[in-house]
Amino acid sequence: MKFYEFGTEDHDFYAMIAADNEAEAKRIYADQINDADDELKPRLLSLEQASEVLLEADDLEDMHDELLEREKEALKGIAKAKTVVIDADLL
Repeated sequence: MKFYEFGTEDHDFYAMIAADNEAEAKRIYADQINDADDELKPRLLSLEQASEVLLEADDLEDMHDELLEREKEALKGIAKAKTVVIDADLL
């Protein structure tokens, strides 16, 4: 999967789209975001760049308490022994 960014400098609305190729990304943008743009100019992002976009978009700081409570509830719901988190080096 590749990641395409449609920035506001070239498009009416910002979007980051995961697609197999640029043509598919353009089709999705036109179908789901804005079909008024005549010339779509997406920028191909690396996985690292796409991850950074998601972190910015998520803006989780002000949701910290709510997310913490959800995690607590999820952990409370574990009925059988299982690994919950592993070291990233093991992936």
